[in-house]
Amino acid sequence: MKNEITLKQLRKSIEKLLPKIQRLNEDQLDFLWFDDFYDGALSGMLKFENKEYRYEIVTDHTKVIYPRLFAIFDLTEEELTEQRYWNDLYVKLIKNQPENKESQEIFFKEQKKQKLKDYSEKIVLWYYVEN
Repeated sequence: MKNEITLKQLRKSIEKLLPKIQRLNEDQLDFLWFDDFYDGALSGMLKFENKEYRYEIVTDHTKVIYPRLFAIFDLTEEELTEQRYWNDLYVKLIKNQPENKESQEIFFKEQKKQKLKDYSEKIVLWYYVEN
């Protein structure tokens, strides 16, 4: 039977639902980038078995809960394209030009147009524990 646990359900009932989801080890994952950070990555993109996936923190990072647990889930081709677009723009305008205020202004102006995505209904494929 295939797992049908959503990210939202897992966040509400970690202890009950986590045993029903396959755990991957961090060393099996190739982390591509993070989108959000608070004393460590909170979300981003990774590669597993030559396919890109999104990862998001499941545990409450505001309460200094360690270890941190992350859910891994699939994105549609359109969602992947959008993720790549924003990361590529960040790399081009911010990461590769850290002292260029003009490029930073351009990036943050563009970023205001970005629609926040709600992935809470995505099916969790796997999880990992941050080492």
